[in-house]
Amino acid sequence: MENKPLSSTIKEGLINRVSTGGTVKSFLIRYCPGFSRAHFYRELRKDLPFAAEFAFAREIGASIIADEILTIVDDETIPIDSRRLRAKVRLKLLSCWWPKKYRPASRK
Repeated sequence: MENKPLSSTIKEGLINRVSTGGTVKSFLIRYCPGFSRAHFYRELRKDLPFAAEFAFAREIGASIIADEILTIVDDETIPIDSRRLRAKVRLKLLSCWWPKKYRPASRK
């Protein structure tokens, strides 16, 4: 399966997963055993329209993750240390992936 191109069904599933804040890895493990992330990214480079759609889905997914941060910090049923850590990890990832949008102003 490693050398097969990505089907339109797989592409659509990946777009849906990533645009809701999910990861390529979690999608491939669940729905495409045998496809590695390296294979996915090689295939992505070959398909420019899909690459553009995927990039837009990543941006949407980032907004979803940012919304999750607010939900986490506002959830008083979760211990404060856990809320802080969960929010910090997500924000750190966002600031690495999209530094212009999510990195603190003092670090831009």
